[in-house]
Amino acid sequence: MINRDFNTNQAFEASGQIAFQRVFWGGGLAYQFATKGYKLRTGLDLENQADNRQRYDNKLGVRTTLRLDQDESFDNTGAYILQEFSPLQALRVVLNTRYDWIKIGVSDKFLSDGNQSAQRDFQRFSPMVGISYSLSPRNTLYANFTSNFETPSLNELTNNPTGQGGFNPDLNPQKSQNYELGYKAWLGNKTRVDVSVFQINIQGEIVPYQLPNQVGRTFYRNAGESVRKGIELGLSYQIIPALTTYLNYTYSDFVYTSYKTLSGEFAGNRLPGIPKNQVYGELRYFPKSGVFAVAQFRSISSMYANDANSVSVDGYQTLNLRAGWQKHIKGILIEPFVGVNNLFDTAYFANIQINATANRYYETAAGRTIYVGIKLGI
Repeated sequence: MINRDFNTNQAFEASGQIAFQRVFWGGGLAYQFATKGYKLRTGLDLENQADNRQRYDNKLGVRTTLRLDQDESFDNTGAYILQEFSPLQALRVVLNTRYDWIKIGVSDKFLSDGNQSAQRDFQRFSPMVGISYSLSPRNTLYANFTSNFETPSLNELTNNPTGQGGFNPDLNPQKSQNYELGYKAWLGNKTRVDVSVFQINIQGEIVPYQLPNQVGRTFYRNAGESVRKGIELGLSYQIIPALTTYLNYTYSDFVYTSYKTLSGEFAGNRLPGIPKNQVYGELRYFPKSGVFAVAQFRSISSMYANDANSVSVDGYQTLNLRAGWQKHIKGILIEPFVGVNNLFDTAYFANIQINATANRYYETAAGRTIYVGIKLGI
């Protein structure tokens, strides 16, 4: 069970202070069976989240008029069957099915603007099929198909653009079908390669946006349809026993294929907030002496900040360094370390507010940051 008591001030006056008390619990039952060439796992998951939420006007940091008071609940009952077949030693087939029944409710306790109490139910099967074939013990080809069903979160549902309580009545679940083809292998004893190509077809993608008369507050709506195509490549190489390097590259061609709002037609536009090219590299030195060093490089290409693709965000590159020493003394790990993030003091944006109003798209990242610390473990 998890309890959370949350309060925050946001950078606007109308309903600019949010408070909620959350209780979450979950559990499940599972059964497993295995025999030669076949594995079965089936089970039941139960989850419940209950929020008591209030919103107040924010007068320069002072809590004033109550604008919303409601109880929210999110119940999920999920049943699944996972099956794995191995008709040949080199061949593995996976067939999975999951059924989710989700009930979301809100009980409005702020009745001066009417009663916005509501209940929404969502039910769906999500099948998955996977096939892998081992060309050799260290070389594998695989293909997967998955179907996903994602309901809006309580936070997304309760941000109602009408300004009233209850749920956003126009926000619906997001559905997707994922196709993936990949290859993973060891080339010799020092080089590992992982490569995959994928396509994700999405209906009703949940997209954030803001309104001119409620600057700084984020709402959510469903886009029509979008297609995400991409390539992921991972490469690791052991230079010497204590020195390894890792490189990951992702190419993302994510576009709307059908999406229209009062602001315009966005079919053919790139999805905002997602760069086309991302590179992450790491060099790790961990000798037996206990002294270690890690260098991390990241390169992000430009992206768009809005659905109209009229606001762009420059790409950037950063380099982080970290060094330290590990020592075990009588079962206790002692690890002093020192590091520097953003070594070259690159100016870039750590976060982008998608479809923001008043040009408030950008949240600046920290410059060069030096830190020291010590880690203790038992």
